[in-house]
Amino acid sequence: MEKIAGLSQDHLIRINTSDNFWSAGDSGPCGPCSEIFYDQGPSLQGGPPGSPTGDGDRFMEIWNLVFMQYLQSPEKSERTPLPMPCVDTGMGLERIASVMQGVTSNFETDTFQTLIQANVDLTNVPYQGTAVVSHRIIADHLRAISFLIADGVLPSNEGRGYVLRRILRRAVRHAHLLNVQKPLLARLFPALSGEMGLVYPELLRASDLIQETLNDEECRFQDTLSRGLKVLEESLETLPPRANLSGAVAFKLYDTYGFPLDLTQDILKTNHRTVDQKEFDACMDKQRADARASWSGSGEKAEDGLWYDLLSLHGATHFMGYASPSGEAHVQALIQNTHTQDSVSSSSVPLQVLLNQTPFYGEAGGQLGDRGILEVFSPEGLLKGTMKITNTRKFATDLVVHEGLLEEGKLQIGDKVTLHIDLERRASLSANHTATHLLHAALHALVSKTITQKGSLVAPDRLRFDFNAKEPLSWALLSDIEQWINTKIQNNTPVLTSTMNTQEALDSGAMALFGQKYTDQVRVVSIHGTPRGDLSPTSTELCGGTHVEQTGSIGLFKIISHSSVSSGVRRIEALTGLHALQYTQEQEAFLRESAGLLKIQPQGLLDRLKEILKEKKSSKAKDILSPTKVQEDRKLIGNNILLTITLENQNDLNLKAYAETLKSKLSSGLVLIVNISGSKSSLALGVTDNLVPTFQAVELIRALALKAGGQGGGGNDGFAQSGGKSHVSIPLLTAFLEEKMQHLLKKS
Repeated sequence: MEKIAGLSQDHLIRINTSDNFWSAGDSGPCGPCSEIFYDQGPSLQGGPPGSPTGDGDRFMEIWNLVFMQYLQSPEKSERTPLPMPCVDTGMGLERIASVMQGVTSNFETDTFQTLIQANVDLTNVPYQGTAVVSHRIIADHLRAISFLIADGVLPSNEGRGYVLRRILRRAVRHAHLLNVQKPLLARLFPALSGEMGLVYPELLRASDLIQETLNDEECRFQDTLSRGLKVLEESLETLPPRANLSGAVAFKLYDTYGFPLDLTQDILKTNHRTVDQKEFDACMDKQRADARASWSGSGEKAEDGLWYDLLSLHGATHFMGYASPSGEAHVQALIQNTHTQDSVSSSSVPLQVLLNQTPFYGEAGGQLGDRGILEVFSPEGLLKGTMKITNTRKFATDLVVHEGLLEEGKLQIGDKVTLHIDLERRASLSANHTATHLLHAALHALVSKTITQKGSLVAPDRLRFDFNAKEPLSWALLSDIEQWINTKIQNNTPVLTSTMNTQEALDSGAMALFGQKYTDQVRVVSIHGTPRGDLSPTSTELCGGTHVEQTGSIGLFKIISHSSVSSGVRRIEALTGLHALQYTQEQEAFLRESAGLLKIQPQGLLDRLKEILKEKKSSKAKDILSPTKVQEDRKLIGNNILLTITLENQNDLNLKAYAETLKSKLSSGLVLIVNISGSKSSLALGVTDNLVPTFQAVELIRALALKAGGQGGGGNDGFAQSGGKSHVSIPLLTAFLEEKMQHLLKKS
């Protein structure tokens, strides 16, 4: 055979073209082939290709020339001639490299050895014995995963995304076999990008996305892996030798522990077992039927069934908006008027778009969805469509759906689109979300550790926080809460995010919302101490929302209202940043204008208002001092005065002002006012401040009301009112009150 440069001809074996050697898949172009093998020497096991020992490692295929002549049908029943036959030269580049470098395996070449050595350094597990296979699989799978992500493929439950997830979780399993306790692949990626980044710059461009995806997926799976493996081991211990694993157990591993069926089958290979596929499929079908029934019975709108179908078909939408405000994606579904479309042209009909991934945050956890622009380009790079996204929402829990109008052009399934969120709006949303966490922490620190969130709204222009509380918070306390939060903002404390196991997060002190369902892996948002060294967490919560990186980005926090929502639930509304500044400026302008009307400085407004109110009360008292008939009785009880005033046909609304005026003229005593009007009478009782500890007006008025033929009464310890009948005996009431005073004075 012909000489191949750099290779010893004595080591080459060629299997000549014949009808016995075909290269063909299930369907597609095929034809006879000519394979070239390299003999790596008698030190390795195995015989020539095609012999009974041909599966050994001695003879390595380095080239496969396929003479494409036919098109094979899926049924393999016929082969039709191709209109343009060709030759497919399938050279194994890395196998050639292994021959050229004098090694016997792809994994011994310089490229793989760099990755394997980096893995040895990170894991502290030597590349020998049973660890060899794990080191090789981790290196190989890391490379495959990274290139897939760089090519726009992200982990999901279907298609290429499922293949990626399966490869990644198989790598995580082998990291587990090396006893690695924390995420490994993201830490190993710099070795890959350093080795191949110059030749494949897409690795460098997608570096952040690759490492974030690796870390998130590994964290999500790592903890459940050990528990799932324990379940698998316990199940295998109960099986007879060589018996297959129950499909129900394999489904439990898939449904509860995130084991793709392929991974379970891969693990079982080492035990020469497999899975009862029919039983697994039956469990899967039952889960889908139950989920659909549950969804249909949830009371949601009829079109929600559509979202469930799309979730089953495409899997969850991958959110990449934590790391980037823009990105690329592929169109998976187009919906107009609750019906899916293959393509949509610009119109005034609202459009919903489902993508495989997005930087747009779908409304969840109280945070409103993002807005922005979607653009679609032709293969030549020409803009062929623009959609204005006016809202982003979540459906079927895991689908992120973009809503808006296609303003120009055309959009169709499979289109590659570019997405840009409204950065200013996102910044405001993130600031308000972080401020909500600070508010929650402030309520814990200054009010009660028992306070829990009962609801929230994170909008770009405001925030709202509902919480459990028996009584209103005073404005003095609300002012302290403002001060506490603004101090954290001024200190510009860092806001850190991490992904961890749910129970681990809860054990670390992270707050979770009561009644909220969380997945095995959760995102934890921590607001730490000051940058001057105090890194103790100020706030740690489970949260999937977007946040600022430093609290200083919030700018300013201002509470604008505090109210009751329902029994035992209070609400605080607040503003941040420029919205808070604008509100403060508006309040200041109102204060200046109000003071200007009174021709005084703003700082003197409060004292002037007090004077006006005092004058108003005095004016009301003067009006009452000229009634149709006034009778006055004054008695001295010990060192205290009992003043009884009888009025006719006065406005009951003025009695409190009159009582306050009379009280101000007494050094110590009680004022009883009886206002007779028609067939009714009204009673008012005032107690000077020094006697309030001894005489409670509201208790005394209720006793007097019974004597006057009425009942009940209301007010406080200093003043109370009640009603009675017109024929009430004033001397009887005075005598009764005098007796009560003497009795209470003796007790005190």
